[in-house]
Amino acid sequence: MKTGQAGLSPQGISLRLRVVKHSATLLLSLGLLSLLSAAQPPADVTILRGTGSAFALTDSGQVENILLVKLANHTDRIQQVTIVATDPPLIQVMATRDRIELKPGEATIEPIRVLAMPMTFHRGRADVMLRIIGDGMQIDRPCQLLGPRIVQQTLVTDIKPDSHADDEPGVAGMKLGL
Repeated sequence: MKTGQAGLSPQGISLRLRVVKHSATLLLSLGLLSLLSAAQPPADVTILRGTGSAFALTDSGQVENILLVKLANHTDRIQQVTIVATDPPLIQVMATRDRIELKPGEATIEPIRVLAMPMTFHRGRADVMLRIIGDGMQIDRPCQLLGPRIVQQTLVTDIKPDSHADDEPGVAGMKLGL
């Protein structure tokens, strides 16, 4: 058997390189796993639509949506959580409890009422940002409210001649420009 300058056979060098490569792969995998587990948010938040009607009109004229907020505490301490709306302004969020207490590892589903003025809705929808605030955490989640289809009134600023006015009976050759 022929040996190299350091007294190692080519087969021994190959074996050592394989051990080094496998060790490096193992260390990289462990580092990535620890990085991902450290980057895990302190809580999981999922917004769900409640069952029943899509929305209701209150006596005060506001549009009410019932949503379910699924919360899971991933920390090792008790979390006191509050849910508010941040955008657009003047959206009210009412939970069954002012502060929701979550024990470590606990998950719960909290029903909330979200109230908005009818003018907030465009074609029956309104995009809202809900913020979940807890001890040392703040998580924003977008959601879409459903409501009445309100056609926003626009001022007609010009009237254009319509070349196809003869196709429609009762149209006097003018078309409104919107």
